[in-house]
Amino acid sequence: MKIGGTNGVGGPQNVYPGNGPKPGGKAASVPPAVMADSVEISDAARIRDAVSRVPEIRADKVAAAKEMIARGEMDTPERMDIALDRLIGDVFDLPQAE
Repeated sequence: MKIGGTNGVGGPQNVYPGNGPKPGGKAASVPPAVMADSVEISDAARIRDAVSRVPEIRADKVAAAKEMIARGEMDTPERMDIALDRLIGDVFDLPQAE
């Protein structure tokens, strides 16, 4: 293989003193760039997060509640008050009383 020529590319060139900063001159004031990190959370990630915080369903508690409903033991005024208080608390995001 034979390489012939540089296709017009020259060698190193001189540095011309007229192109640099002038002695005693002030540098142009340029405001510093403002850099800030930001994060965006997608709707899908928000939904996954909300679902992950939902407590697990306890099949034994559900089965016991269904049996109590079938026997008519669940429909008492005290239990209705508790259920309504919890429902209203959930709707209006109020703290739950134990």
